[in-house]
Amino acid sequence: MKTLFSLLFIFLLFSVNIFAQSRYECGMIDEDGEYDEQNKPAGYQSNPPQTGGQLAPAKTLNGSYVKILVIFAQFEGDNKDIDDDNWPKDGMPVWANSFLGTNINQAPYPANTLSNYFYQMSNGQNHVIGYVYPQLVKVNAPSTQYYGTSNLAVLQQVDANPNFNFNAYDQWNMMTSYQQVFNQTDGYVDAVYIIWRNIDYDNWGGIADLGLSPPVYQTNDGVKIDRRIPTISMTVNIGKKSQYTYQDKLTLLAHEYGHYLFGAGHNFESSACGGNAQRGIGLMCSDNGSLAMNPHEKYLLGYTTYTDIFYDQTGQLPDFQSTGSSFRIPIPLMINGVPNVTPNEFFIIANHQKLNSYEQTKGAGVYIYHVKYNYYGQNHMDIVTAEGLWQWAVNSWITQPVGLGGPMDWYCRNSPDRTDPSKLPAPYRLNVDRVNGRDELQEVVWAQYPVPGTYYNRYYWWDNWYDKDGNLTQNPLGTANNAFNMGYNELFSPWSNPATLNNARSATNTAVHLTGKAGSTFNVSFYTTISTSQTQAPPAKPQNIQLTNVGGHPVLNWEANIEPDLTGYRVYKKLTLGAGGTQTTYFTTSSTTYTDDKFTINHRGYDYAEYWVVAVDNTGLLSVESDHKNTTGSSFIQWKQAENNEPISKMDSYDLSQCYPNPFNPSTQIDYSIKEDGFVILKIYDVLGNEVATLVNEPKTQGNYSINFDASHLPSGRQGLTSGVYIYTLQVNDYFASNKMILAK
Repeated sequence: MKTLFSLLFIFLLFSVNIFAQSRYECGMIDEDGEYDEQNKPAGYQSNPPQTGGQLAPAKTLNGSYVKILVIFAQFEGDNKDIDDDNWPKDGMPVWANSFLGTNINQAPYPANTLSNYFYQMSNGQNHVIGYVYPQLVKVNAPSTQYYGTSNLAVLQQVDANPNFNFNAYDQWNMMTSYQQVFNQTDGYVDAVYIIWRNIDYDNWGGIADLGLSPPVYQTNDGVKIDRRIPTISMTVNIGKKSQYTYQDKLTLLAHEYGHYLFGAGHNFESSACGGNAQRGIGLMCSDNGSLAMNPHEKYLLGYTTYTDIFYDQTGQLPDFQSTGSSFRIPIPLMINGVPNVTPNEFFIIANHQKLNSYEQTKGAGVYIYHVKYNYYGQNHMDIVTAEGLWQWAVNSWITQPVGLGGPMDWYCRNSPDRTDPSKLPAPYRLNVDRVNGRDELQEVVWAQYPVPGTYYNRYYWWDNWYDKDGNLTQNPLGTANNAFNMGYNELFSPWSNPATLNNARSATNTAVHLTGKAGSTFNVSFYTTISTSQTQAPPAKPQNIQLTNVGGHPVLNWEANIEPDLTGYRVYKKLTLGAGGTQTTYFTTSSTTYTDDKFTINHRGYDYAEYWVVAVDNTGLLSVESDHKNTTGSSFIQWKQAENNEPISKMDSYDLSQCYPNPFNPSTQIDYSIKEDGFVILKIYDVLGNEVATLVNEPKTQGNYSINFDASHLPSGRQGLTSGVYIYTLQVNDYFASNKMILAK
């Protein structure tokens, strides 16, 4: 157990205070949000196309490596947690020699270390190791002293040691961005981390900067140390250790180093209060990233490539971290009729199944990234969440829960519409807004409060936020519902929510449809024209379904789908009687409201009704089910139980339902109803009229029936069916009906 705690506290080193992060405490940016132009190397480029590590090597091949000089420091008067088991006062931390590898021969390095992280993310192409200065450096100054002054005192003490030589840490020439050269010195120490037991200057835990003034320190050994460029510099405040989880510590340990690989700013962040800041997935998120690099981060460093989509096609999508496989959809697809092979804007489709120990996304599934410009920079990409974009409302405030840290809205807390920074809003969804809405991963929510129609755009959410009833519903990495998954949200199209909109919020012609899953691999269909996106893909999932009590009866309302070929909806009702038995039926409508006059809402009743909605297009394709709603009460429809406990009810019609799902692979369910006893024949035919399967061929009594059809195992023992359109027919007494089904492998 003690060893486990030691490992956990390794990652306290780079703990930036997530709940109180200013825009210039993390990364290599000044108070104006820009690079330190005066002290940058002559070869530095501000916004070039990314071709590897910007200020640190992304690949250390042929025996090369980056060695970090790590110095542990303490103020003489530091009396906080003097008996701390992991770092007692006047001693070295117990984990001092275990959070970095010391030699490249240790590769792939011990698990849960900075060395192992970069080795895994780079597919074995990047070696980051370290040397720990063997003595604790003590500074006789108040802990509130400016951190740059304190760091200078640390360097001067180490420099005074005649047995230590800084020259051993100048192995790279890093004066030109993207062109670091090993075994060619540049006169600067390559990397220095100064880790403090506790420092009370400002409210952060880690910063990619030594804060030196003047910015360059000349050592007695002749080499220099720069506060941030070209030296990979870091100041760490271990005193913030109690506020973060295990994932936070490892994330920020790698994150601050990542600023030298990528540059200033963050993937998913806007620099102003009220901006479009979004909690994202990947290493370089502003707050609470998911640790493992996302596909675009790996692409920029040269660790992976994309499979581009220009035409309609199908494909398989295995786990990204395991295989490096992902798809890119350029925006636009074509330029003057030629495939856009170097897009500046595009969608990335990647499958995150959490098979890698560093994969900290909260839900496994397919994630869609919208890259708005093809180089690293502030807010250059977004997560397209499967739950879509919404307008939000706030009708109450909740006092900050215990254990969530300090106020996170560092620069918004004094805004005129925020009267009490100790409280957080309780937001809830109002309406679908595909164009201008916000998703639940975004830190700032435009919300109606307190008067409908009056909008405020500075309602910062906390690390965890609450619904209008005060229930904890969200954490910063999202719920499982932020990923696309089978049965939840399988479609990303011009008419879905979220929709395939470009950065100018105009519709593209593309659609992505998850058609199946085998193990951890998804089957995917891509459509690249407005015609095939409409006719080949199913309708989008109906959203914002609400159940209300009107006159004692359940009334369902939902937002209208916007597909041009939509024909209507099926409203499903699963009725469970208190006396026993369950029956599922559906009602077809072209409206977006449905009143169930056969059920009375009564919380003292013993019956239970569950409802959901499925959209239908003019080819018979069905959407995935909407969210389900339910209520208790009394049903007008009752039945008695037969001896086999199956419900017996009076049927008044014959019916052959559309199979579900449709399209399917490899199986689908066919429901049918017969109002009188009779001989039932249910068969499957191909489009040429050839019989391929007989599913039912026997007498049956009146009632509701379901049968599963598996196209890979035919009842006749024949070989499984190929992809295509098939017809299934029902014949009983004088009734005959047929429907179309689509097998999409």
